[in-house]
Amino acid sequence: MKILAPHLEYEHPERFQPGSLDVFVLDGPCMNPIACYLFLYRSGNDGWTPSDVFISQRYGGQVDFLFNVAIPNNGWFGYNNCFPPPPPPNAASLAVK
Repeated sequence: MKILAPHLEYEHPERFQPGSLDVFVLDGPCMNPIACYLFLYRSGNDGWTPSDVFISQRYGGQVDFLFNVAIPNNGWFGYNNCFPPPPPPNAASLAVK
């Protein structure tokens, strides 16, 4: 599963503000099974620190990612709780022949 939202629209000026709760609805076959990893990317010098991210399935089930850490500027930070973890993108080139 891979979901990439390269740009989230700023429909509300209070979005991503301290103490705000921002909800995004993602739907489609890639949401089943429920996500076991989540990485966030920050671009800008605002010092944004995400609190927690909760992903809920439409018909039950929820996974929580507890961040509460500053994400470096122009950098990724996240968690991979998959077991077993997904293979690296270059897994085919790493295979023994």
